[in-house]
Amino acid sequence: MAPKTSSMELTLVIPGLMRFEDKAYRELIAQAERMRALEMIISRAQRLKTNTHSLESTLGRLFGMSEELTINLPVAALSHYLKFGELTDYWYMHCDPVVMQPNRDHLMMFGNDLLDISEQEAEQLVSDINATYHDQPWQLKMLSPTQWVLEMQQTPKIKTKPLNRVLGKKINEYLPTGEDAKIWHVLLNELQMLLHSHPVNRARDTKGISTINSVWFWGEGRLPRDLNSSMVTNWAQCWSNHTATLGLAKLFNIPRVDCPANASIWLEQAITPGQHLVVMDTLDSSSLVIDPFDWWQALSELNEQWLAPLVSALQKNTLSKLTLVTAEGRSYVLTPKLAKRWWKRIKPLV
Repeated sequence: MAPKTSSMELTLVIPGLMRFEDKAYRELIAQAERMRALEMIISRAQRLKTNTHSLESTLGRLFGMSEELTINLPVAALSHYLKFGELTDYWYMHCDPVVMQPNRDHLMMFGNDLLDISEQEAEQLVSDINATYHDQPWQLKMLSPTQWVLEMQQTPKIKTKPLNRVLGKKINEYLPTGEDAKIWHVLLNELQMLLHSHPVNRARDTKGISTINSVWFWGEGRLPRDLNSSMVTNWAQCWSNHTATLGLAKLFNIPRVDCPANASIWLEQAITPGQHLVVMDTLDSSSLVIDPFDWWQALSELNEQWLAPLVSALQKNTLSKLTLVTAEGRSYVLTPKLAKRWWKRIKPLV
């Protein structure tokens, strides 16, 4: 008699996973060792496509948000709610500290993963920015040293681009658009000048540390006020270190757990039957997006520490279904039965 299959399912969201399809990454992968677990999932799983093409829209879909909120997920409001637990009517937008570098006549975005901003530095910068702009209709608040948000009552007429979409690119093509865009372009330039001459950055420059020379506006919106029945989710638990994900889980009263180091630990801790959601944004960090080799090493570790144990759990029937979501509009659904389709040859990634 075949062993009884577990009633536990896992949806694993990994933005940035499909980057190996880009030319620069394909050339690197062609010379590297194969990743059997990831290859099995892609080769033997049932493939599904959605209209979501970012982590934010993917989260909106997974949490059953309305079409409007899925397209424009209020990431900053969710992150603020996670931090402070306030169901406010304010409008929020990320104003994250970043480093940009000149490249001929353009500025290139390098994000903030490598800035190593201390809490004291961030508090001083936020405080001085608020003091300088005390007469403006917004207030800058610190969620963490690398996550700041603007809070205001009115709703500016702008559209922004997520920070992870701008990494390694010329920022001019991704600046805010809309009727009020020029106001925010001016503010961005002013904040860059303020940061350039700020004592925090002068001290960092003296120590040979990268300076915090700009901010990035993104993730604007308000918290949804009415969570109707169409937004009901069925997640037993949500596992992540991603603030917007955890903010959504908190909004829907879904148990939240920090993402463990590997799938073996997760399999030991995830004892609640039902559907579990794990969101890992490690492959989408600025340092990895900019450096293909570092990204490949991170993917190799993820394959070994997460995907291989999960495929093994499927084969042992301790996991009933694994859905790998790429956050670029693709899902791969693998079950114990599908994993046994030996006639589906396991192909290399490239």
